[in-house]
Amino acid sequence: MHSLSRWRRGPAVSVMLFVMFLATAISSPGQTYTVLSSFFRFQGLSFSGINTVPLVQGFDGNFYGWSPDLGSGALTYGAVFQLTPGGTLTYLHSFSGPDGKYPVGGLALGTNGNLYGTTSQGGPKDGGIISKSTPAGAVTTVHNFCTPANSSDGYNPQSGLVLAGNGIMWGTTAGGGPKFEGTIFELSTGGTV
Repeated sequence: MHSLSRWRRGPAVSVMLFVMFLATAISSPGQTYTVLSSFFRFQGLSFSGINTVPLVQGFDGNFYGWSPDLGSGALTYGAVFQLTPGGTLTYLHSFSGPDGKYPVGGLALGTNGNLYGTTSQGGPKDGGIISKSTPAGAVTTVHNFCTPANSSDGYNPQSGLVLAGNGIMWGTTAGGGPKFEGTIFELSTGGTV
């Protein structure tokens, strides 16, 4: 009986010590939280940002991101932005439809310093695109995905790009491919999908 009551106290003491350790780790000094910039919405038409995705730090030290809810005007399909470490927010490019609609996933920083990403719709075939943006905001289309009727390469990308160590980027689409269930694609350093 004595050894059984000691066993029952053992796990409780371990849990209590773990909780005390966790509370100490969470409240460790030296960590501060500072708001660098704020996004806002204006009458549902012109807005600065909602649903932003993870930021990536460029070679210049600034942070870059994009969101399907960024830009201005009644037909806002997303935008690319830059955020300095000091909190200055600059919009670099607003998507209009032919150049892409509704960015998904985060941007990937290429070995050349450019930013790459996918939009779920837009482009001339409205199947989504892969875009390239310079840190100055010059956006070009690297690849247009097809519509569902002719989509051997896939359509409707649903993830950002992942950069491999050799400079090749990988991504996925929600539809298309030989079985019409989506594709996994790679983007070579030369821009071939």
